Amino acid sequence: MLSLGAAVVVAGAAAACTPAVVGPEWPPLAKKWFERAQASYHEVDFDDAALAIDNALRVEPHREEIRVLAARVALAELDYDRAIRSLEGLDSTEARSIRGRALWYSGQVDRAADELEQLVSDLDRPRIAHVGIAHELLELVR
Repeated sequence: MLSLGAAVVVAGAAAACTPAVVGPEWPPLAKKWFERAQASYHEVDFDDAALAIDNALRVEPHREEIRVLAARVALAELDYDRAIRSLEGLDSTEARSIRGRALWYSGQVDRAADELEQLVSDLDRPRIAHVGIAHELLELVR
């Protein structure tokens, strides 16, 4: 029989091994399509990733994780406008980073600079790993 302490450790380890889902629980169909899109994206099968992420968006169109992956897939397919549309209204560091790249690659340098400025102004957020690169890009744009 496990002691209470051991049970807490086992439960904690089990929780650490499962993917973190922030916010309300995922509808099973959306989660299935999202996970397939993730797997295909990581295997560089962008056609399947696009199909899967489109299906995930049909089920759960407002979930940020799905929209960010949709933007990543669109960026990989060089569909910059779709990447930008996928991220409309999202202000996370990750969304700004992807949107900035899509804007830059599509030739919208001023809007890309605005995104980079916002990233640089959020330096106190610990998720920005490449602050030096952001500063350098901002200097190139301005």
